[in-house]
Amino acid sequence: MQMGVGTSLGFLQYWIQDMIVLPKYGNQCMSPFTAVSILFLPLLIVASICSILGGIASDKLKRRKVLVIIAAVVMGVGAGLAAGLPNFVVAATTAVLFGAGFGTYTSVDFALLMDVLKNKQDHAKDIAVWHQALVLPQTFATLIGGLVVSSLNESDCEHGLGYIILFVLTAFYFLLSGVFVLCIRNVR
Repeated sequence: MQMGVGTSLGFLQYWIQDMIVLPKYGNQCMSPFTAVSILFLPLLIVASICSILGGIASDKLKRRKVLVIIAAVVMGVGAGLAAGLPNFVVAATTAVLFGAGFGTYTSVDFALLMDVLKNKQDHAKDIAVWHQALVLPQTFATLIGGLVVSSLNESDCEHGLGYIILFVLTAFYFLLSGVFVLCIRNVR
């Protein structure tokens, strides 16, 4: 999951700058900086709402894995859209999907972690390891994403082959995270 998060957020502004035709207001074009700011508004609002709804659903259903898998699929679909249809409307749709998936994932994944941890004396150590699993993939995502975009865009910058492959890879990361959740035992 965090590889996908690091990849999509790390390259969002570059993708918008290089590939998206931005709306005009009068005689002025929207800047990529403004576009990213505008896209983050629905993303963060939807993420906030879905984190609350996801947490409530998780507690009521007592089924955390299925909600994490749904969140991963939603984020994977958003990344797939970004790969295939680079325009501002798709970018906004992707932001909403990403917000919905990430909000749900964030709340439910933490609840899943609490269910998996058994020994209370080791919670701090275990959460520290879990935190590394959140941070380290984002480091690699930036490196891999940069190599993909720079090497493939050199051969096809007009169509943005690097960004297409980057978002396909991001969708793969999200979907793979859902598959990995299936491997967690003793939790529903």
